[in-house]
Amino acid sequence: MDTLTPEQRYKAMSRNGGRTGPERALASELWRRGLRYLTYEGYKSISGKRLVGKPDLVFSRERIVVFVDGCFWHGCLTCGKSVEQSGKFWVNKIAGNRKRDRQVTTALESDGWTVLRIPEHDVRKKALLKRTVDRLASQLLAVKKTMKKRMAKLTAVDLFAGGGGLTEGLKRAGFHIVAAVESDDHAAATYKVNHPEVCLLRRDAVEVSGSDLGWKIDLLAGCPPCQGFTRLNRRLGDDPRNKLIFQMFRIAREMRPKAIMMENVPGLTTKGKDDYEQLKRKLESLGYKLKEGLLDAADYGVPQRRLRLILLGGLGFEIQMPQATHGGDGLPWRTVRHAIGSMESPLTFSEARKEGKVLPSDWHLVRTLSEKTLSRLMAAKPGKSWTHIPEELRPECHRNGFRGFSNVYGRMEWDKPSPTITGGCTTFSKGRFGHPEANRTISVREAALLQTFPKKYKFDTPYIDRVCNIVGNALPCKFAEILSKQCHDAILAQSV
Repeated sequence: MDTLTPEQRYKAMSRNGGRTGPERALASELWRRGLRYLTYEGYKSISGKRLVGKPDLVFSRERIVVFVDGCFWHGCLTCGKSVEQSGKFWVNKIAGNRKRDRQVTTALESDGWTVLRIPEHDVRKKALLKRTVDRLASQLLAVKKTMKKRMAKLTAVDLFAGGGGLTEGLKRAGFHIVAAVESDDHAAATYKVNHPEVCLLRRDAVEVSGSDLGWKIDLLAGCPPCQGFTRLNRRLGDDPRNKLIFQMFRIAREMRPKAIMMENVPGLTTKGKDDYEQLKRKLESLGYKLKEGLLDAADYGVPQRRLRLILLGGLGFEIQMPQATHGGDGLPWRTVRHAIGSMESPLTFSEARKEGKVLPSDWHLVRTLSEKTLSRLMAAKPGKSWTHIPEELRPECHRNGFRGFSNVYGRMEWDKPSPTITGGCTTFSKGRFGHPEANRTISVREAALLQTFPKKYKFDTPYIDRVCNIVGNALPCKFAEILSKQCHDAILAQSV
């Protein structure tokens, strides 16, 4: 047991550069092997940044941090230094230390660091020290090989990452995603389980700097939150999310990517016109040549009508809008039948929860409908609005000559693209989200398929409202792929 007072311990460690014996042994062996690292103080001095928990060793390029944990103080469970006989005070003290270790690890991982915790017993003996350094060297080598492969690809940052729909498209187009930013815990968990290799910063975009993202990049891509500009939002100018579009400019100014790509709702050009025009002026002042267009995802192979504002810009060069591939003189539109026609009947969310079947890899689940809602759904006609439901079945607010949104209380049509998928995609009253023939809404998984997520894409949350928002807020993966490929090819053309 440590018998030194805090003052004695501080003086003793100061004589050794602030390191314990095991820490010095590991550092010395790493240096002897040619594995270069920074101490925490060295990292802070060079980068100007602090790291929570003050790691003992920092491999900044590989984004790996190492802690050498004293077995007693950190409650090692394998080396036999039990605290159980040391009294209640020490039991509680060590429990608190272990809790703090978990919090530190979580915080660092949220900032994209890989955290290695090495118990002191693994470095005290030469044989164990060699094995520990071999393991660490192997991990560093693997990271370096991966980095070398990545550098051969064009690089991108996903600034408002959500559940990863845009990243999925960027990867399909040939980009390596060096970093992504997402503040919502449920969306971030979904992103990370599907894209574990990406450095994900779980923070608000306003808190992130270009240096946090850490790489010179080719493309800055983002879909800033658009709820303030949607036609479904009747409020004007009072949504703080409206200003998040300027984070695209701020990060572009700090990182100077070769190209930018932004997606938003068409309402940005009307309800948000002043902000949008200001954003374009700011980007042009940096040297970006901008092109914009209102594109329908259905025209690019997505089985969904989804009109979106697209802004593309190259640093000193133009990036043209992609040519439509479907509709008109192109291929036939993809339809609801193409996307979900082979799906089996789903469970209700309440049934799945009782049976323990709410799994990230499934989510072929629907909500339980009330009797009134079910009667309305049974009367609804595919492709028609609520006006085709008998008046006595309609909600009170939709009777007596009501004229409002028509795209609610409706069914989809099998042989047409679906209506726009939103966060209300499993709620009959929030859109034409009724199944084309079954007396239910579409399931969460069916909504994801209409958004062109892969069938096995995982949605890592136990809450149906949360997963619906993740799905509904996403940029359809297929649409993202085509837009990203347009940027990818334009960037490569500049380097020829």
